Amino acid sequence: MESIREENFIGCMLGVAVGDARGQPVEGYPPERIRKDFGEVRDFMPGDTRLPLPLTAGQWTDDTQMTLDIARSILRCGRWILRTLLANSLWTRSRLESDLQVANNLRKAGRLLSEQLSTADALAQIGTTGWVVHTVAADAYCFSKTQNEFERSVIDAVMGVEDADTTAAVTGAISGAYNGEQSIPLRWRANVERGDEIRGMGQDLWRLLQVD
Repeated sequence: MESIREENFIGCMLGVAVGDARGQPVEGYPPERIRKDFGEVRDFMPGDTRLPLPLTAGQWTDDTQMTLDIARSILRCGRWILRTLLANSLWTRSRLESDLQVANNLRKAGRLLSEQLSTADALAQIGTTGWVVHTVAADAYCFSKTQNEFERSVIDAVMGVEDADTTAAVTGAISGAYNGEQSIPLRWRANVERGDEIRGMGQDLWRLLQVD
């Protein structure tokens, strides 16, 4: 228990929100268009103004909202909710087939890490849509390629896929959990929507784990 640090919980929660907010302005854009229209997306940007209610710079989407809802449920119900979630998992044939596809694409991502490819080329082979088979392997690749560099991992996730907000949110969660809160650039931590609230939720989740 002592090896699980508070800053890793905070990093995970903030990582979701930061990655999500970084990716939302270019969600649905093919990677080549992102590079052509924006160059390397290094900071928060406003959302697409063609949308009825475009988001502002630093705002996040439903990916973060669902993460916060689950976190609140865990905090409200305690660790026992995890047993409930596991007990009600539906292991259908289609679910098992999907899991096998995810595993196969993860193996492909692992092989691509050993090759001298650009991240964009590797992600094109892994798949760039929001399908879980593509997303999980893309997240694993972006994190593993630069596992000690939160900023680089999230930038690569934003730049290399069509479902940029989801992929960057999950990549941010993994890298934030691994590297901790301080690995997230201050300019992102300070300007992400409801950052203080999300940070506090990470602290509360860590405290919950300390209870026998």
